[in-house]
Amino acid sequence: MTQFFRDSDLAGRFLGAVLFGLLIWLALPHVIVVLDDDFWYLRSAGETFRRGRPWTDPWQAPWAATSSCLVALVFAVTSSMKLAVHGLLFLSAGMVFFGLSSFAGRSGLGARGGSLVALLVLSGPTALFMLMMFTSVPFYWGCLWLAAWLALTKRWGWFAIVFCLGLGARQSALTWLALPGWAFLSALIIRSRGERVVLPWKAIFAVVTGLLMLVILKATMNPNHAQEVIFGAMGETIKAGRIPLHANVLAIGTLVVFGGYGLGCLAHAMTRWWRSGGSPFPGTGWLRLLSALLAVGCGAWVALWLMKQLTWSHGCYLDKWAPLIALLTGGLAGAGLVLWPRRPSWGFALATLGALLLAGLYGGLFDYYFADLFFWGLAASLAGGDQRLSRDPAGTTPVSPFPTVAARSVVLIVVLILAAWNFRCYCRHKYESDRVAACIQLTEGALRKGVLKPHEIGFASFGYLGWHLEDYYITHDGLGSADLGGFMAYRDDWNGVRGTSTLSENPKSFRAFRDWFPSHNNKALKARTDALLLAEIEAPILWFWKAKFFLKRVPGEGVRLDRKPIDYDDFQFHPFPLNDLEWSQFMNFGNFETSL
Repeated sequence: MTQFFRDSDLAGRFLGAVLFGLLIWLALPHVIVVLDDDFWYLRSAGETFRRGRPWTDPWQAPWAATSSCLVALVFAVTSSMKLAVHGLLFLSAGMVFFGLSSFAGRSGLGARGGSLVALLVLSGPTALFMLMMFTSVPFYWGCLWLAAWLALTKRWGWFAIVFCLGLGARQSALTWLALPGWAFLSALIIRSRGERVVLPWKAIFAVVTGLLMLVILKATMNPNHAQEVIFGAMGETIKAGRIPLHANVLAIGTLVVFGGYGLGCLAHAMTRWWRSGGSPFPGTGWLRLLSALLAVGCGAWVALWLMKQLTWSHGCYLDKWAPLIALLTGGLAGAGLVLWPRRPSWGFALATLGALLLAGLYGGLFDYYFADLFFWGLAASLAGGDQRLSRDPAGTTPVSPFPTVAARSVVLIVVLILAAWNFRCYCRHKYESDRVAACIQLTEGALRKGVLKPHEIGFASFGYLGWHLEDYYITHDGLGSADLGGFMAYRDDWNGVRGTSTLSENPKSFRAFRDWFPSHNNKALKARTDALLLAEIEAPILWFWKAKFFLKRVPGEGVRLDRKPIDYDDFQFHPFPLNDLEWSQFMNFGNFETSL
């Protein structure tokens, strides 16, 4: 503990964590929104508060016990759901930045290099999107990188505490126990060779504590439908019909691991270039050069291929610059693997293998499912050792004839390109979350006034649809179903001929940035002169501006055959809270009265 507070870089890393947390806070909309799976987590937080114990929504797979408890606790103290939810996202962002910057800095990149790597990785579009959404993922990622740093520094007591918090968020944290397990096993192996080494008994304590926590959570958390469906599916992976799916996920996951590993190798090489120059092509030969060119080309092609294979949780992959950035990062990862390879840290390699097996068993293709694999590949590389680095007799400074100015120029160019892309995605995420907030306010008002029915909100986000339609789905068509998003079948939105959707009118100053901030307006709906205006509002977007949003309907006859009907005689309306007063009623009573 004393050594921890004597860390000379502690204040800088803590300040960086606070600033990154503020960066996330500033990107959040002015109200609580539901983008995707977050509606399940909000319901879990409400059940936790009302029951006085951790509770998981019936159709939510991760326990989310720690995140639900933290939100419930802050709400109990402040009576502000917005402060509770956004405060947890701020805390989680600070944790993950502190953990990753500390880990990278301790791995040899130094305080500044570690902070820069943390900023570039965590402000990437997928990581940033998940850090802005209230699920168990942000807090889990924070615990992951803190645990990785504590394992690297062999603080096993603190590791056990962080592991228990991470396991309470998501069951996949179980793979982290590979770190203390390998620490003890490797010490035993060294000792079996006749070498004198002190066995790290605290590492075994961390493993036992973690397994005990798993037993406690398994025994005390409420079993639910989602876990039964998902874990049941994992047990059926040997069926021939599912083998191609899981093999595909394993192949994609392996490529993602190598991508993170290669970028970790590159990060170490770039750090050397910055400090004292460094040959861009160490040990250059024709074979080596051809191998490097092949690796860069393959890495770029694989990154572009992955863009088409994954199911993306955000729209940044539609940006016109996304393919070029994918080519760049893939090529850089390939170059790192071949030109500046590193020996992996085997404890982190084992954790990577465990995460890869879990991803393969689950079989999902959403982009953020593979974030753990990228993180562990990066960690195994950063914590590893140099493979072919020539050093001076003292073993302290790389020997290289490459000029420092030229080397630093290469580093700056790469960093600035990635930083510019991340900033573009940051602005787009902010814009999109503000649009969702406006659309929810617009649609919720129309629902409460009775000018719109719940099945007509298919244009809204997955989370908002789930909030209104999941309960009906569970008690009707979804009874016993394995399709957790089956409520999407009820939606009846604009189909190009008739239906309901939203239009928006952005400020004129946005016209120069149309590719940054797309309006999402449907041209066919916008051109319809017979469209009825149901509601309109003016809402804040991008910190300093306001935009107008319109809810329009084109009437039509007949019933669409591609959707399931809703029996409104058996439908219970669950309004979505729009302010702290309504959130307070929801947290205390589970619902609040309003009318369709």
